Amino acid sequence: MYRQNRHYRKTRYRKPRFKNRKNKKKGWLPPSLEQKVAVQLNEINHLHRYFPIEKIIVETAEFDIQKIKNPDISGIEYQQGTLQGYNIRNYLLEKHNRKCFYCGKTVSDFEVEHMLPKSRGGSNRIDNLTLSCHECNQKKDTLTAEEFIQQTLPAKKAAAKLKQLPNEKRLFRYMAHMNATRWVLYNAIKEKYPNVKMTYGYITKYNHIKAGLPKAHHIDAKCITGFATVPSIDQTVVKRKMRRHNRQLHRATFSKGHVRNVACLPTVVFGFQLYDFVLFNNHYYYIKSRKSLGYFRLTSVEGLKEENRSYKKLTLLAHTNAYLTNRYINA
Repeated sequence: MYRQNRHYRKTRYRKPRFKNRKNKKKGWLPPSLEQKVAVQLNEINHLHRYFPIEKIIVETAEFDIQKIKNPDISGIEYQQGTLQGYNIRNYLLEKHNRKCFYCGKTVSDFEVEHMLPKSRGGSNRIDNLTLSCHECNQKKDTLTAEEFIQQTLPAKKAAAKLKQLPNEKRLFRYMAHMNATRWVLYNAIKEKYPNVKMTYGYITKYNHIKAGLPKAHHIDAKCITGFATVPSIDQTVVKRKMRRHNRQLHRATFSKGHVRNVACLPTVVFGFQLYDFVLFNNHYYYIKSRKSLGYFRLTSVEGLKEENRSYKKLTLLAHTNAYLTNRYINA
């Protein structure tokens, strides 16, 4: 019903689609990537208010994703992917000998399952898909394949099964984002700040090794500028852009006056909202997801995670904002 009403609102006054398409000129980006560029431009403009910046250096990289996955690829092989001659389901049936990847059962009806769930950053790449029976798929829920195997199989069987898993930590989407946005970002900066220069990762790595410095983001920044030996400041400020709205345009339920309110972040649960900045066990986190019973999943800016922590053990530091800011003392 909601989908039908939304479709009616969209199409009632629109022109036919073939007359309504955007002319994608050179440099066009989809909104998701355009937002990534806008965040960086906003931060550059913000810094210019407080510091006399004379030069901007942008580090970029160009990734050959197929070469990373298969170093021996060449020529026409770039046009012959993993699924050449197959569809996805037949490929997975043959790859796993028509057995469930998790329990090894042979059933008549398999389900195509994501090893790294889409809700946790997984993609539809063939490397992230496997065969599963309905029972295993339901039990696995939003766990990763690694977590599910460790919880359900004995230690020896789990160790053998884990060796069959692909390296899902290598998410290629960020490489694709870099390939698509690097020139758009550089040209956008140059349009407002002409004194901008582009550098590359291998130059940063050379400066890093030459200076004999440890690996850290604030040290990489010094190596990018070429002044690797300049002493670091005492604190490092880390900022992360946070989501502020839903994908949903309006609330499903009508408010007073038979008007739908504009949708924003989900409602308050036990005094906490999504992406609130909290203190737990002497560490700073933000709330990644919540359950109605009052147990939240926490994530820190640097990637530290805590699963299913009670709201009673959390100390609210700040409500959600456009940016999550944290400060670290440099060792």
